[in-house]
Amino acid sequence: MAGTVAYHFGDKDGLIRAIIEDRDARIDERRGAMLAALERQGLTHDLRAVAEAGIRPAVDYIGETGHFFRFIAQLDRHPTALSDALASGAFGFASRILELQVEAAVDHLPPMILEHRKRLGIHMIVGALADLEAQARGPVDEVVMFDLVDSVVALYSEPPSRQAHEALRRT
Repeated sequence: MAGTVAYHFGDKDGLIRAIIEDRDARIDERRGAMLAALERQGLTHDLRAVAEAGIRPAVDYIGETGHFFRFIAQLDRHPTALSDALASGAFGFASRILELQVEAAVDHLPPMILEHRKRLGIHMIVGALADLEAQARGPVDEVVMFDLVDSVVALYSEPPSRQAHEALRRT
């Protein structure tokens, strides 16, 4: 088995990337179209629009995804597997959307907090998509999709608390 994986995919990371690229292709195509529309409209700094471009295509394909998001949730539990896949470009436009979300927050969140919120956002979205996929009995309710978008916007928009600022000063 290991020889077959090595022959076709190079290594385990190559296999993971191939699975992601195969299963995420239709979702990523839609993300790309939504991102291109945002670029044409000059809305790439609109955090809500960018978050929706990342989330809506995934939510729209729930029910057709099999166990894909649950697979991604398992990768997310590994210390570096998901971040390695993101860095490799396996998720295509999702990486660009993540960059735009970070850019929207870079002026008002300290780097340490921004990095933590980025990771927290990934956990939140992956976990929510895996839960929705596991519960899929038809299309996902728009309220749920918009609440997930709202949660991402809040995560990147809310300034750090006074306590967080004080803790940062002590480090």
